[in-house]
Amino acid sequence: MISLLILLQLHLFPTEYLEFENLYKYIKPYDSVVWWEAGVCDLSTQKHKPYFCSDISVMIILSEFSKENTYSSNYYTVFPGRHYLVYKTLSGDIKYISSVEQLIMFIGVIDNLPEALFLAHMYGFSAKPNRKFGSFRVYNGVYIFNLYKILRPPDDLLANEKLIKAKIKVDVNGNVYEFIGKHYTKWRKLSEKDLNRH
Repeated sequence: MISLLILLQLHLFPTEYLEFENLYKYIKPYDSVVWWEAGVCDLSTQKHKPYFCSDISVMIILSEFSKENTYSSNYYTVFPGRHYLVYKTLSGDIKYISSVEQLIMFIGVIDNLPEALFLAHMYGFSAKPNRKFGSFRVYNGVYIFNLYKILRPPDDLLANEKLIKAKIKVDVNGNVYEFIGKHYTKWRKLSEKDLNRH
């Protein structure tokens, strides 16, 4: 009974998990990926800023960035920026992520807390520094989060704007569910449409 209560306890997020960009370095892609880099770029200037690179000693010549080899998030992309993720496979192929849906497939099985939190971010939910509402618990491999709904990229709040609280559940297969008290009376599984709406 005591061990069950410990499992059900809520925990605050580690500080390093509160910044979205930091979560990339905790992603563990599938085994056929031998190198990868993720960041943000500007299509007009072709300038880019990496968030994470799995091995900085590997030199990969990046293709010119376009809408075909970058992706945009309704919740994190700020015009004129785009996000990019490029990776190299065991066979030597260089591939680019071109949608948020592909990014989720790239992550694969949810192995750790930051991966689960990253998925929640992709669906428009986040923890906020210096806010009381932002905690998690893990039970039977399922992560349950108390998070805030992202209202607009880059989630800048207007003066006196009220935050929307939500419970989010992420399982090992990457399925994400939300529970927002006044909107739903039970867990609702999120779909691709939820990745692209506010």
